[in-house]
Amino acid sequence: MNTKLKIVLLLIAALFVQFSFAQRGLKNATRYIKNLKEESQTVGLCVTASIDGKTIYSKGFGYESLEHEVKADPAKTRYRIASISKAFTSAAIGILMNERKLNIDLSAQMYASYFPHKR
Repeated sequence: MNTKLKIVLLLIAALFVQFSFAQRGLKNATRYIKNLKEESQTVGLCVTASIDGKTIYSKGFGYESLEHEVKADPAKTRYRIASISKAFTSAAIGILMNERKLNIDLSAQMYASYFPHKR
């Protein structure tokens, strides 16, 4: 499985976790993440979720470094974000549109007056 596909799968897992907490509880979320990690053949990942600024779940799965047998730890492990920020941005835009807080048919200047106009 290529790296970009793994990243997309992990993003989907992270979004699923949000719903899993509310509907199935933390135990099922952990089981789901473990299964996803195994299916995607990912060495390690960390998942942290918060509600109203309070961390409700934070867990590492697998290894930060398989070679050195360093376990993934959400408080310490750092990952390169690569192109995943595009997926997060897209998800955020979708959420804001759904909440009617963003209209993509309006100009960017409606939301950020300092943003330069098209030439």
